[in-house]
Amino acid sequence: MEVAKAIDKVKENPLPIQEGGYGKPLSGKLAGCCKIKLKKSGIRIVYKIERTETEMKIIVIGLRKDFEVYKLAESRIDDT
Repeated sequence: MEVAKAIDKVKENPLPIQEGGYGKPLSGKLAGCCKIKLKKSGIRIVYKIERTETEMKIIVIGLRKDFEVYKLAESRIDDT
């Protein structure tokens, strides 16, 4: 429920915060992606903006524990 609510909020404006949106930009291998932090549950959502009027591609939803969510996101980015 918390994840769905966060995605609904961000999909209204998935741009990075520097461009007036909600996502926090990532760097390194995940440059071009943004994250949403759900602090209470420790969940991170990593997504990539497909610069169209209607699409936001979610790469991974998972726990931050040991940066596993970011490692998984990197592997999925490398596969595309």
